[in-house]
Amino acid sequence: MRKYVWKNGSSKFGPTILNKYCLTSQRCCWLSPKAAVILISIIGILQSILHILFYFTGLELLINSGIRELFSQIIIHTYAVQGILLFSLHILLLIAALIYSEPLILLYQWSMIIYCVIDLFFYLFMSFVSDFISALILFTFYIIYWMLYYIYVFSVINGLRRSIHTIVIVVT
Repeated sequence: MRKYVWKNGSSKFGPTILNKYCLTSQRCCWLSPKAAVILISIIGILQSILHILFYFTGLELLINSGIRELFSQIIIHTYAVQGILLFSLHILLLIAALIYSEPLILLYQWSMIIYCVIDLFFYLFMSFVSDFISALILFTFYIIYWMLYYIYVFSVINGLRRSIHTIVIVVT
């Protein structure tokens, strides 16, 4: 069986792609990478709790805004599933930051990339069931949110992952 090797000599697909195409930050404001990632995971947990709370409070809001009840049910159930997924991913990130686990951070990063695609389909569905102006606002919000996530949050998480990798290389 033939084993493929990337240009840098690594045979690992995940870290190589992330090292090549993702931004890396060594500091987030005044915080160290570990403290910044812990803060990011706590904020993500709070965000996921808001997604889950929308399941209990969002039906009337959506119906009053003119969306049909069937579509409103689909939207709030999707928010609940997304909230549970986000909650589990940010708990994973918190554990990874606390124990300095590079594989868990890689799992979080690739899972968030997959979640971004799922989120895109959800926003497209919400755009189709609402009017044009709401769809444009939703899609603009989606693009801005994920761009900021990629620039700020993902770079800090990638910086922690690379610093863990450097620590492992230096120790061995």
